[in-house]
Amino acid sequence: MIKQKIAGMIFIACGIISALLERDITAAILIVPLGIYAIFTKKDLSNYEE
Repeated sequence: MIKQKIAGMIFIACGIISALLERDITAAILIVPLGIYAIFTKKDLSNYEE
């Protein structure tokens, strides 16, 4: 669960950094919501055994 929250923060940071560097928010539109979902969901996103 902690790894998932850290990964969510990394997704958000990568989206923001890419938007600032490239001045194009296309990647941020796709990556930032995934990061927010990874931080706030209680569902384990990396469990492929279900």
